[in-house]
Amino acid sequence: MTIHRDMFDNKEEDMDNHQVYKAAGLTAGEIRDMPRYLAGIDEFYDTPAFTKLYNYFVFEASHIVRMPYGTAKARDRMPDDWILEKLSQNNK
Repeated sequence: MTIHRDMFDNKEEDMDNHQVYKAAGLTAGEIRDMPRYLAGIDEFYDTPAFTKLYNYFVFEASHIVRMPYGTAKARDRMPDDWILEKLSQNNK
């Protein structure tokens, strides 16, 4: 088996928020609401956008951007806070 360097390159760590939203399956309306969640204006937890992003970061994202197990289970952090912080870091 030949191992190529590009097998280890992960483009997910370079995704901007819009690409993450699309990968998670957010609708146009859910994407439009995200700035309000990120700014803390509206409650993010228990929204369809939260559910889709949670599923993306727990089950679909690569190990580089995957939500830690303890956070996913709300043992050491709240998953909604982790998601919003992760997306806020992407904006910088």
